[in-house]
Amino acid sequence: MGGKYGKQHRERERRETRESLASFDEETAWSPNPGEPTVQEQETNYISETLLIAQRTVRYVRNDSIVEFAVVVQERVGQDQWREVLCIDTCNHGTVHRHRDGDHTQLEAIAPITDQGVVQDGYWEAVGEAYDLVYNEGATP
Repeated sequence: MGGKYGKQHRERERRETRESLASFDEETAWSPNPGEPTVQEQETNYISETLLIAQRTVRYVRNDSIVEFAVVVQERVGQDQWREVLCIDTCNHGTVHRHRDGDHTQLEAIAPITDQGVVQDGYWEAVGEAYDLVYNEGATP
């Protein structure tokens, strides 16, 4: 019985997300205060010789909260060449969204950015998805 509730709960969450995205206006999305001091950090984790996860965050200096991010999975395709497999970010569209296979002309919206908490939560969910992809599914989404 618990599994059925879980599936119904996930389906309801997806429906609610689709509905909120349908009525979402990118112009009214939350965005960081341009006058607030921020710091940008980048970390690259080489999972193997052929896979890496790069994480970039922009945080407010005053409280260390994440206000923008990108989490990218790449796989090696040549000696010094890497191919982007997945990118989940908050850049430029007013949503937490994913791009697949290096195609930044197409995006799959995950959640509208209505406040800073959406960015913070979205970052940790993106990190989890990236690590799930490389460890549980292989590099190809």
